[in-house]
Amino acid sequence: MINYFSNPGKVILLLVFLFLCLVGCGSQVSNNEEFLVQVNESGPSQETEPQENVATLVVVGDIMVHDTQIAQAYDSKTGTYNFDESLSEVASYLKEGDLTLGNLETTLAGEDLQYSGYPQFNTPESLAKTLKNVGFDLLFTANNHTYDRRELGVVRTIENLKAYGLESVGTRQAAEEEGLLLKEVNGIKMAFLAYTYGLNGFSLPEGKEYLVNLLELERILSDIQKVRRQADLVICYLHFGQEYSNMPTDEQRKIVELLCAEGVDIVLGSHPHVLQEIWLNENRTKMAIYSMGNFVSSQKGLERTTSAIFRITILKDNLTGKVEIKAVEYIPIYTQRYVEHNKLKFKVIPISYALRYRPYEFLEEKDYDTLEKALKHVQETIAPPSSEVIKEYEVDMI
Repeated sequence: MINYFSNPGKVILLLVFLFLCLVGCGSQVSNNEEFLVQVNESGPSQETEPQENVATLVVVGDIMVHDTQIAQAYDSKTGTYNFDESLSEVASYLKEGDLTLGNLETTLAGEDLQYSGYPQFNTPESLAKTLKNVGFDLLFTANNHTYDRRELGVVRTIENLKAYGLESVGTRQAAEEEGLLLKEVNGIKMAFLAYTYGLNGFSLPEGKEYLVNLLELERILSDIQKVRRQADLVICYLHFGQEYSNMPTDEQRKIVELLCAEGVDIVLGSHPHVLQEIWLNENRTKMAIYSMGNFVSSQKGLERTTSAIFRITILKDNLTGKVEIKAVEYIPIYTQRYVEHNKLKFKVIPISYALRYRPYEFLEEKDYDTLEKALKHVQETIAPPSSEVIKEYEVDMI
């Protein structure tokens, strides 16, 4: 063992060595501290929450399938039905939404319950596949044709929609289900409700009133209370109003006023099969489309074949929690009927695009006159030209 303390020179050398080690260690700690300060000043390592969230809802009115449309979709070679062709020209607009919604005014009850159109609808299940392919996410299933194939039709329709990845609200398979839907879309929590004024004279079985949500105000107000605290935005679909009337009834206006006062933010209406006006409050926090008209059908007449695809942009301020309707845009559409290879066909087309570019060979010169009238009808019905919030969507953007 070496005894350093027996030699004073060695003691001094040892002290100097220890001092240098301490200085070195101290310098290293100082550098680390300086590095940490620089990292902290450069900003947090994780992304901060956005100050606002934006979501776009694309909504349409009545999805109807009459006998002539079923005939168009039938392929005699394969014995199958395909509805893609009817909606192919508007698929790009539907797919632009963060969530795309529509009113399914038919049942998907199965071939054994016989396919048919008006007055009691039952459409081939492949319609669900088409609707999913063209962009739909959620369908309202509470309307006066929901019960056309009774209880089995209600249950099977829900099952067939689920099979193709489509959600629905307005009908239920079992009593324990809520009959309402909560979804988060781009960080905005949304609640969806749906109700119908009636079922074309049919009554729901005793003890199974849960199958279809009927437009009973006490029930609706209770549902609003259930979802209001859980949602940033409450959307309520109502199947109500007077068929083929371009103006909302006084009853429609009163119901919308009441529901909005009780916590609904957006009311989407159907049943008249024609367009009706849009109402938007000054604060851009409440709105109603009293009737969205027919999205697709075999009905005749300018007002029944003319409608719109609506784009509603929702903005949420994450600092204040305030949610507002940033914009309401509409794309005028028209269901064109034409004959091809001796077969009657239907196709939903964007009116402004058709008039501007004339891309469709099946349109004749007289058809463009009709489209001009249809465009004017949509513009005059939906909103005044001076509106800064409600305006036609620029088709050139597609």
